[in-house]
Amino acid sequence: YAAPVSRSVSVSKTNVEGAFPLVASGKAAVLVIDENDAEVVRIATEALSNDVKLVTGIQPEIKTRMVNGPVVVIGTLQKSALVDKLLASGKISSANITGKWETFCITTVKNPFEGVDNAVVIYGSDPRGTAFGIFEFSKMIGVSPWVWWADVTPETSSALYVSSGADVYGP
Repeated sequence: YAAPVSRSVSVSKTNVEGAFPLVASGKAAVLVIDENDAEVVRIATEALSNDVKLVTGIQPEIKTRMVNGPVVVIGTLQKSALVDKLLASGKISSANITGKWETFCITTVKNPFEGVDNAVVIYGSDPRGTAFGIFEFSKMIGVSPWVWWADVTPETSSALYVSSGADVYGP
């Protein structure tokens, strides 16, 4: 896949105003996926949960229903009811990924659902695009794709914050 032309979303160990708390004050955001999404999305989400734990020592829960508080919504267009609801409400856009192969977006969304002030949304044009988005997010938190193959240990941090913005990658 192609890298974005410009990157607006980034992950930092320090909090800045408006940043999303992926891990802060000893708590991790919840990863939310649709149980009807593709198996590769579930597998990649489990890998992301493990990657966050590798960096912070705190493992995010994975849920198949929306919860209150900080969440990372992960899904594929037309396979995730949550992603489709965000599209329908105009909170996210599919204009740059619809009909494209293995393309994804990583974005932050204010007030995506009732009871949720801020969320990170990782969504793809197809299941592989969603999985690639998840693994790109793992790279953003500092986990090398070589962590498993070559024992490349990431730098640890007690907190991770995601800057606001939106980036499209691919095809």
